[in-house]
Amino acid sequence: MIEAGPKYHIKQHDRMSFWIKSRQGAGDYLVDLTALKGNGICTCPHFRCRLEPKVREDKLQRRCKHIMAVRDHLTDMLVKEMGKY
Repeated sequence: MIEAGPKYHIKQHDRMSFWIKSRQGAGDYLVDLTALKGNGICTCPHFRCRLEPKVREDKLQRRCKHIMAVRDHLTDMLVKEMGKY
């Protein structure tokens, strides 16, 4: 059995953007899932400096751990909600 790491603290900002707290205490990052044609963007240094330029250049999907955590969070919420019916 693989145990997941500690969950991120995620707070909805607006319809498709979310604040996510850094696990290293470096602050909060804003993730917008609709940007870059659905790839999403994040204000973390890793995404802004390394991944975003590559996404803009070759149009391939590249996502930091914060974007992936928000996507996982939404999937978990959707599955939980669908399980009610």
